[in-house]
Amino acid sequence: MPRLWATLCLAAAIIWPAAHLAAAEAEYDYLLVLPLQHNYYQPGGPDWLTMREASGASAVLAGPAGLARLPGRWQAELCGGWMSGGRSGLTVATEPSGAWPSLAAAKFSWRDLHFGLGWRRVMDVSISFPDVLNPLALDRAQLMVDQAALGASWSGIDRLALGVALSLNSFSFDWHGPAGRLAEGAGSSPSLAASLEADLGQGFGLAAGFATKADLSVLTEMPDSSLSGTLKLAGTVPPRTRVALSYRPEPGFEVSASLELTGWHLSSSGYYEQADYHLGCRMALIPERLEASFGSYSLKHPLDSFLRRYDEHLQDLYFLSAGLGLRLGPAELKLAGASSRPLSGAGLNQSLLAAGISFGR
Repeated sequence: MPRLWATLCLAAAIIWPAAHLAAAEAEYDYLLVLPLQHNYYQPGGPDWLTMREASGASAVLAGPAGLARLPGRWQAELCGGWMSGGRSGLTVATEPSGAWPSLAAAKFSWRDLHFGLGWRRVMDVSISFPDVLNPLALDRAQLMVDQAALGASWSGIDRLALGVALSLNSFSFDWHGPAGRLAEGAGSSPSLAASLEADLGQGFGLAAGFATKADLSVLTEMPDSSLSGTLKLAGTVPPRTRVALSYRPEPGFEVSASLELTGWHLSSSGYYEQADYHLGCRMALIPERLEASFGSYSLKHPLDSFLRRYDEHLQDLYFLSAGLGLRLGPAELKLAGASSRPLSGAGLNQSLLAAGISFGR
């Protein structure tokens, strides 16, 4: 089944009867692929929009080696996020979504060991699509994806930090038709992340890491008389690999460039692996008090370009981002925003906001 229909199976009514499945897979009557849209993931904090890094305790959720970079013995971080609505498929519409908090994390250091615990609301979207039995009517669904992580990093080697984190990824899906609820379900799956950060000298730094995919699924019942039976909800959060190079020519100024590879091709056929860039710059406006950051990054559409060639809403996105950080003693406040509107032209123009507060000693 092409990834186009896998992503849009809700809207296009692609719910396959068990008669089309192999006998070994006959434990359910229908299969529904969750619309884990590539461009509706909540931002992982303000620094993630501008520098593509987690500079606080939230590093446990993105690159656990970054826990060793944080000064002080402990730190706590809380963030919120918002993104505009739109669509990343032919018939699935997504409403604007926000989450507060969207992220909470804490870090504790003991000698060369640094421990982190974090939670993130990865996705929280309300979507609408044509009804399975009556395409002139609309169905609605609420899709929520969370990540909880426990990790540690070690900085016992000079100029090198190594980190690993274990995550539990969970989802919930609530699907309503014109006459009421059609199905609901929740499931979870583990994933693993590992990363390293190295000081190369002369102001240069290297960071690299990966996160494995998470296969989410659950069996639930469909109470509707016309579609009664067992429904399998299934979806995959794809694996990611990232490499970044940074340069700090002087205190208070940093530039970075990174490349992130997302394995959408492992999720379903018709989607392809995508490589996205991120460029960032951070400078101190008032040393130890106020800083500004700027960035640009891409978000390539993973669907086969031939299948989406005529739809302006299904094109690649290119973002500009900017942020401010204010330090008040042991507390730090950050705010950042990003928009594809200046660079992506017509079609799906997306905007994001992220705000965060951290406190540590």
